[in-house]
Amino acid sequence: MPASVTLDVSAKIQALLSSRRTHEAAIADIDRILDAVGKLLGGKPTVKAVVKAARSATGRSKIQRGTFAISGRESILAFVKQKGSPTTAEINANWTAEGRSGPANKVLGRLVEDGKLRREKVKGGQGSRYTLIGAVSAPAAVKPAPRGVKGTFAMTGTESVLKFIRTRRNPTTALINAHWTSEGRKRSADDTLGKLVREKKIKRQKNKDGKGSRYSLA
Repeated sequence: MPASVTLDVSAKIQALLSSRRTHEAAIADIDRILDAVGKLLGGKPTVKAVVKAARSATGRSKIQRGTFAISGRESILAFVKQKGSPTTAEINANWTAEGRSGPANKVLGRLVEDGKLRREKVKGGQGSRYTLIGAVSAPAAVKPAPRGVKGTFAMTGTESVLKFIRTRRNPTTALINAHWTSEGRKRSADDTLGKLVREKKIKRQKNKDGKGSRYSLA
C-alpha cells in the first residue's frame, strides 16, 4: 500500500476516534442529567417523564397564552360580542392593537368551523362580518331615502304637504315650511309646493300684502 494512502486512512481513523470521544462525552452528560432527574422523580426517568417534569417546573402547558391575559380565541369572541357584527378588518385591527402577531384570519376560520361564529359577506363590499352563533345580528344602517320615497317618515313629502293644507286651510309658505322642518325633513318644501301647483293638485295665491303666498287644494 502506498505511503500516501496509509497516511490518509490513518488521518480519517483519527478523525473518527475524535468524533467518537466527543459523542461519548455528550452521552455521559445526558446520562448525568437523566440520573439527576431520576432522583428527583424517585425512579428511572423516561423521555415523557422528563418533558412532563420540565413543563411542571416552568408552569407551561402545551397551549400557552404567552403574555396575554386571555387567549386569541377568547379575545375575538369578546370583541365580537361587544361590537355585535364587526368586519374582518375591525377584528384584525383589534388583534394588532393587543400586540398579537400576524392576522386573526386563521383563528376566525377555526371559530367558524367550531360553530362559535357565523360569517356573512359584507353587502355591496369586500370582506365579511362575524356574529356570535345564537346572537341577533345588528340592524343594518338606514340609508337616506331617495327623493319622493317615504323612507323613515310615515308619509312622503307630497302627502304631508297635502294633508297640512287640507287641515289648516290656506296656509302660507312660511307655515308649510315650518311644518316641513318640524317633521325632520331637510331644506324646505318649496320644490314640493311648486310640483303640486304644476300638477294642479293645489292652488297658489299671493298674499294681499304682496309678501309670500297661500295655498289651497285644487
